[in-house]
Amino acid sequence: MLCTFGAVLPNILSASEQQCEKKIFSTATINDEFADDRVSVVLTKEATRKFLTYTAKDFSDVGCVRVTELTQNTVEWVKQKLNGKNPNIEMQVDIEKYRRILQLELDMKNKENVLRAVKLLEQRSDILAADPDYVSYNDAYTNDYYFVNNEQWGLDNNYGIKVGEAWDYIKGDFNIDYPWGVPSVLVGVIDSGIDASHPDISNRIYRNANHTLQNTLHRDFYYNISGDPVLYPTDPHGHGTHVAGIVAAEENNSIGISGVAWCARLVSLKVSDIAGTSSSDAAAAAIDFAASVNIKVLNYSIGGTNDHAGRKHSIQHYTGLFVCSAGNENSYSEVNKKYPSYYTTMFDNVISVGAISSAGFRATWYDNQGVLRGSNWGETTVDIFAPGANIISTLPNNDYQKLYGTSMAAPHVTGVVAIMIFVNHSANSPSLNLTAAEIKQRIMQNSDAIYNLTYSCVTGGIVNATTSVVSAAYHWVNDGPNNILLWFLRENVRNWCEGILVVPQTVNGRTVTQVLGLGFAGAWGIKEVILPNSIESIGEGAFSGCYEITHMVIPQSVTSIGNYAFSQCVSLVYISLPQNLTVISNGMFEYCTSLIEITIPSGVTSIGENAFQYCSSLSNIIIPNNTTYLGAGAFAYCTVLNAITLSSNLTFIGQYVLRNCISLRTISYLTYTPQSINTTTLFGANWANVIVYIPIGSRQAFINASWPNLYLIEI
Repeated sequence: MLCTFGAVLPNILSASEQQCEKKIFSTATINDEFADDRVSVVLTKEATRKFLTYTAKDFSDVGCVRVTELTQNTVEWVKQKLNGKNPNIEMQVDIEKYRRILQLELDMKNKENVLRAVKLLEQRSDILAADPDYVSYNDAYTNDYYFVNNEQWGLDNNYGIKVGEAWDYIKGDFNIDYPWGVPSVLVGVIDSGIDASHPDISNRIYRNANHTLQNTLHRDFYYNISGDPVLYPTDPHGHGTHVAGIVAAEENNSIGISGVAWCARLVSLKVSDIAGTSSSDAAAAAIDFAASVNIKVLNYSIGGTNDHAGRKHSIQHYTGLFVCSAGNENSYSEVNKKYPSYYTTMFDNVISVGAISSAGFRATWYDNQGVLRGSNWGETTVDIFAPGANIISTLPNNDYQKLYGTSMAAPHVTGVVAIMIFVNHSANSPSLNLTAAEIKQRIMQNSDAIYNLTYSCVTGGIVNATTSVVSAAYHWVNDGPNNILLWFLRENVRNWCEGILVVPQTVNGRTVTQVLGLGFAGAWGIKEVILPNSIESIGEGAFSGCYEITHMVIPQSVTSIGNYAFSQCVSLVYISLPQNLTVISNGMFEYCTSLIEITIPSGVTSIGENAFQYCSSLSNIIIPNNTTYLGAGAFAYCTVLNAITLSSNLTFIGQYVLRNCISLRTISYLTYTPQSINTTTLFGANWANVIVYIPIGSRQAFINASWPNLYLIEI
């Protein structure tokens, strides 16, 4: 374990700090699978911060013929940050944990020579760890290859990820070139490549507005450890394409399948060959590249039994979320460790995913050689389970097939993470964006417990896309041990969500009791909001500027609604208010120009200033008899209002209450004697032939009302 310290000057470490960085020794043996012509080394913190240029001569004792920096994409940025400069690009890099990683190509192709080189390199004081380039394999197996269309039990089956309502938060025309389109989320697929020509994937591959070889993000690290740029990715093996389809295959195109994350754009980071074997060095380089271009989530459906120091440190200093498969050895991984999934026990940005079957059991199956395979499990080494048996997805050459394995489970979680990143993102308040560790925590907290998985993973359950996404879509504050207050709907959801939005009754296991001020303000695409019966109050401006909302039913549990809560909801036609409401606040329905009907609850005692101002479609209103206060301008500019019934218990009527109500023809009092009404109350009304019905003996209240053609009728 490495100790961490506060800020230090570049290239200078204290004696205690140097002693605290413990050297890591390789466990490689001749029986392990690894490349026979290269090793990788992780530099110490002290050596990293010297930023020296290394050549083959610096490693001549091991027969090095070439040095390639696997952290080449981030090293200059880190150097600038440590020297007090502020690079104008963002990277997913933890400066304190950052270590440079080098690959050394050897002059002899021999496994014994590789092990000898590792031992020699471990003796150097500037090297923290040295390892062979281990060979890893994807975590997918086939059972019966056949073409299948639209059999995706993993999305909404009882043991699926329940993604349906999560999609309500991400409707829109996604484009990575925000603001011309909805800002999509980059997802790095570290695998065998992606077939960019597949019709279900072609529109989900990352391309910017000026897509050229010079600015593409797709890379091939297997055949060139520095990462050859690839304009149109391919996949000669197929594993990466299958994974990519699960994450983000195109939705609603009448063909094939739908991916989990409609908001994702896929970046191919190739680390495997045509046979599906991958390089650990290539993986380390791919992770470093992803960090350098600000990719916030990576899928790694590959694993092996060897702990590779370079890959490990790339993951450690990557600040995005690293989602990986738990492995298919049908093994207890607390004992039989699988890498890199085992790193979830060390790093809070790693999610290890096991596979569940459609019947709700840990997935097991026989491979083509008749060997029993199954998802690995472990109380601390596997975080959560996701669908991983009979999973239909894309394959090269426009094909679709079912595969088994934790390789298929991991991208279900990756897709959920991508949606969470999207709904949570706020350009205006970046400090409130969730970190990788916080996203992981919310996925774990919002999982669905499954009895059969009780001792199989940390959560004892499967990922729930909807509750996880909901927990990221709102910024909230805790209110005591059991309740939660929704502070506001996140910026991306407000800007891009369309259709019906169902507000949850619980978030992270806590009951939602309030929608705080401006919570949904400006969510212009939402047409209907369904609030839970647990809501007790709605804050100021909570739904202001929701231009597309047409109707709302406020739960009977609500007793308080703040000022301007529904102002400028210009499409709102109908709203049902709770009977326990006592105050119509200032400006509550101001500029609700489509509102044609509203029943004010009988218990309302006060109607605030400008409460219904510019409700230009409202034709009739009854003020309940309990109302004693009518604020200034309450019904001003209600231009089609032709009849109003006032409470006879009014003790205050503000100025301009009925200003410019040019269609008003009837004013009625319920009973008893009204308070005085003067000319400012009705200023601007067209009083030709207006009839005011008043109680017997109350004519004196209108002594100052001297409008022509105003008829007072005592009843």
